[in-house]
Amino acid sequence: MLFVYWGASPRCRINSPVLPLPTAAFITGTSVLVSAANLGFAELPQIAWLYGTLVLIAIMTIQGTGYLLPTELRVCFELQKTKPIT
Repeated sequence: MLFVYWGASPRCRINSPVLPLPTAAFITGTSVLVSAANLGFAELPQIAWLYGTLVLIAIMTIQGTGYLLPTELRVCFELQKTKPIT
């Protein structure tokens, strides 16, 4: 788990596992490609499954970077305020 502290108040302590998810998605794509090449799956007909997997990972990475990360940052910045919206 990732703990992010913005002050002494327990209200400001945020247990946020979503912040590193876009980075994990990039690492997953790279590890899938390297593992498939090492195991011999980068040949026909298995290459179609590899491309399909990389397309799905790319879609999830774009969603994580473009939607989840900004939302998490907005929530974290809102909780930093002295009077957050509840």
